[in-house]
This record gives sequence, C-alpha cells and structure tokens, in this order.
Amino acid sequence: MPSTNADSAFLTEFADIFARTGEFPGEHHITIDSSVQPVIHAPRRVALALQPKLKQRLDQMVETGVLIKRDEPTDWVSSLVVVQKSNGQLRIYLDPRDLNRAIKL
Repeated sequence: MPSTNADSAFLTEFADIFARTGEFPGEHHITIDSSVQPVIHAPRRVALALQPKLKQRLDQMVETGVLIKRDEPTDWVSSLVVVQKSNGQLRIYLDPRDLNRAIKL
C-alpha cells in the first residue's frame, strides 16, 4: 500500500516514538504452563543471498539489546522467517504461536 501524506504527517509528528525500538521499563517475567510440552521447530531455510544481510542484522539487534545471543540449548525454539522488503532491507518475523499457547495469563 503506498504511503499517503497523512502517513507522512503522522510519522513526522511522532518521529521521536518511531525513531527507536520501544521497551517496557523494569524487568518482566513470563510464566510458562509446565503442563504444556515445549516445541522445537526446525530452522527454516534462508536464501543464500540473504544470509550475510541476516547475519549483519541479527548482530546489530544483539548489539542494541533487542536480542540476547544464546549458545546453550533452550526448551522452546520458534521459527524465524526472513523476507526482503522492496527497499532491500530485511523484515524478520518470529512465529511464537506454540509458545504463546503455553503462557500463563
């Protein structure tokens, strides 16, 4: 969908909000229902041409604190989907549906 003048005006008016990644203040803990069996999804394939860009983007997200690198096994592994946008940047999706079902409210 093409951008409109209203979209541009909105983004300009609230540029301070969209200029950074949002975060919740303080620490948060998510409680998982122990009766739900953890799910480990197999890695999805990433096109060879996108792999260097993906590595660079993930490293950047670790550096800025959006992600935390883990080298040890975890109980839950969600699928990662990578799509190249029309402007050449990567859009990275995480599919946590199984994990969401296990979260205690």
